[in-house]
Amino acid sequence: MKLKLTFKYVLFSLFILLINGCKSLPVQKETVQNPLHNYFMEIALGSEFGCWQPKIRKWNQDIFIAVKGQPTLVDMQTLKQVMDELSALTKLKIKFTEKEKTNIEIYFVPESEFKHIEWRYKMGNTGFFWTWWNPFTSNIYRARILISTTAITQQERNHVIYEELTQSLGLMNDSNHYADSIFYQPWSLVAGFSDIDKAIIQLLYHHTIRAGMNNIKVIKALN
Repeated sequence: MKLKLTFKYVLFSLFILLINGCKSLPVQKETVQNPLHNYFMEIALGSEFGCWQPKIRKWNQDIFIAVKGQPTLVDMQTLKQVMDELSALTKLKIKFTEKEKTNIEIYFVPESEFKHIEWRYKMGNTGFFWTWWNPFTSNIYRARILISTTAITQQERNHVIYEELTQSLGLMNDSNHYADSIFYQPWSLVAGFSDIDKAIIQLLYHHTIRAGMNNIKVIKALN
């Protein structure tokens, strides 16, 4: 009888231990080991400005750009070049327009005028962008870009054109990694996409990465 009670007690104790153990075991967080994926997470799920939740945000429609202000001939050549490259990488149609269906406005104006055009402008930036997206789907549907025509060289402005237009497509953060990247945080003269830049742009617009994904869902998709 004593042996039988002890056996039941042992079984009951093991059952309780199993339940408590399941509750107390730490959940292992998924991570990404690929440097490309880590860089993508850093750039696509962060932002220089704003206070929104880190989610994937991207366009799901063609982009029609209206240019305003006083761009130089080289400005327009550089802008056309980055538009063509981004179109090839994202598979979006990106073209100039003067019609009402414009969804990106690019202003080439003195920095002193930035605040009058976009009140959310942060002082001290020779380039600035702001995007609007659907709060339910996280699809971007509009953007405004400001590029200074003063206190900046043409070479510097070429970099700003590349960076601001690319970031307005959903890669909104900067990084201290990869000095040859268009997303490099310190001041840079890079006016073209590095291999890793091209890779993360393509990754953002790959069908497995969907607008609205948070970091956990992105990690699962990458893995």
